[in-house]
Amino acid sequence: MRIPYVSNPPDFNDENDKAVLERVKARRADNGLIPLDLALLHAPKVADGWNSHLGAIRTRTSLPSAIREIAICRPALINKAWFEWKSHVPLLLKAEGFNQAKLEIVKQLHPTSQGEVR
Repeated sequence: MRIPYVSNPPDFNDENDKAVLERVKARRADNGLIPLDLALLHAPKVADGWNSHLGAIRTRTSLPSAIREIAICRPALINKAWFEWKSHVPLLLKAEGFNQAKLEIVKQLHPTSQGEVR
């Protein structure tokens, strides 16, 4: 079962909800609201927490991009979160020093010691 999306753009009356919407839109920038945002915005406080938490992981860490994207892609694979997987695999493949052969190791449900993936 899938949660229906809110309208795009959402029509909020509450000033706090409008502020949440503006923060989400600011993080997404030119990409606009994505389907995940449109589902989460049914509960603006949840959307705000998600936006803040995941925004920090994506943009406010010192992790190399390959490590960050592996840390996002592995749980997506294990949990069968295919939206997340499809969104982040291209970012992982663009990460410095990462390639398709390394992705094949990441894709294994139970990878064994097969060398460096970062």
